[in-house]
Amino acid sequence: MGSVSTISGPIAATRSDSDVSSQQVHVVERGDTLGSIAARNRTSVAALLAANPQVRNAHLIYPGDRIAIPATDSKPAPETTASAGVETVQRGDTLREMARSHQLSFSALVAANPQLRDVNLIRIGERINIPNPAHGTAATGAAPVQSAAASGPATAITADQLARIMPAADAERWVGPLNAAMAAHGIHTPQQQAAFLGQIGVESGQLRTVSENLNYSAQRLTQVWPKRFPTLESAQPYAHNPQALANHVYANRNGNGNEASGDGWKYRGGGLMQTTGRANYRAAGFEDNPQALREDATAADSAGRFWQDNGLNARTDSSLSRSDYNGITRTVSGGLNHAQERWDLYQRALDVLTR
Repeated sequence: MGSVSTISGPIAATRSDSDVSSQQVHVVERGDTLGSIAARNRTSVAALLAANPQVRNAHLIYPGDRIAIPATDSKPAPETTASAGVETVQRGDTLREMARSHQLSFSALVAANPQLRDVNLIRIGERINIPNPAHGTAATGAAPVQSAAASGPATAITADQLARIMPAADAERWVGPLNAAMAAHGIHTPQQQAAFLGQIGVESGQLRTVSENLNYSAQRLTQVWPKRFPTLESAQPYAHNPQALANHVYANRNGNGNEASGDGWKYRGGGLMQTTGRANYRAAGFEDNPQALREDATAADSAGRFWQDNGLNARTDSSLSRSDYNGITRTVSGGLNHAQERWDLYQRALDVLTR
C-alpha cells in the first residue's frame, strides 16, 4: 500500500497555498491503480485526475509517482441516479473499483449487470447497475452473489494434492509459493483454486517453465507464427535462436522497442502466467528487474495478482461449465490456446480438491 504524506515538490508548485494546505500526496507502489487510490482515500478517479494534470493516462501510473489527494470535502459526487441505482462510467473507472467505492462485493456488481459480456471491459458512458449495499440487489432485481473475499481464509493445498493435479511438477518446491499467492490474492475456495491451477498449469508446463521457451525449429515457426514466417526460408534465421526470435516477434508490441532494442528477449514470457512485454512487466512492477519475475515466489505471486486484478475470483466461485471456463481461458491467454488441456487440468484439480 502506497504511503501518504503532506504534499510537496513539483505537484505542490502548481497549486495555490490554500490548495497545498488541504491536500496530501500518495506515493504509488506496485499494484496501485488510480481506482484503488481513490477508494482508499474516499474520493473518485475523476477528482484524482482533476488534481493531477501530470497524469496523462489514467491507466498508466508507476511505482514512485506522486499522486495529489484532493480534500475530501471537495470531491465531486459520483454520477448516479439514486432512485434507479445506476452509475455512468467515467475515465479511469474499473468495475472492481466501482464495487469498492460503493462498498459492494465485485461478484454482486457483476451479478447486477448481466449485460456486460466482459467484466474487464467497461467503456466511458456505459451505465452500470448499482445494487443496494444492504441487500446486494440492484433495481434490476439481480440476486446477491457471495464474494470470494467473504468465503473466509484460503484452505492451503498439500504437496500431495498438487502432485496429483500436476504429476510433472516439483510439488514440494511449489506448494509453498502457490499457497502464499492464493492466500494473498483471494483465491480461497477449492473451486477458485482449481480454476487457477488449471490455467497456470498449462501456462507453465506444469510449473516447469517460468521463462518462455522460444527454441523452435524452422518448421515449427511456420506453424506458430504463419504470418510472420510464411516459408521455411523466412523462418530459418530464427530457428533454434531464441534471443533473435524474441526480439523479432515481440518488437514494437506491448510497450517494447524495435527489434534492435532487445526488449523482446528481455521482456519475454516470465512467471507462471507468462507475463510478456515491457508494458506488462511495468504493470507487474518488474520493468527494472525482469529476472525477478522468474523466481519462485514472485512467479507465483504475479500469477495470483493477475488473477485477482482481472476479476477471476468472482467468475470462479462455483464449478464452471466448459463454456464458462473457456471464458477464463480467453482472459488468461487472449484466445482458446490449449483449451482442452486447460479444461482437463481444471477437472482433475476439482476432483482432487473437492473430494
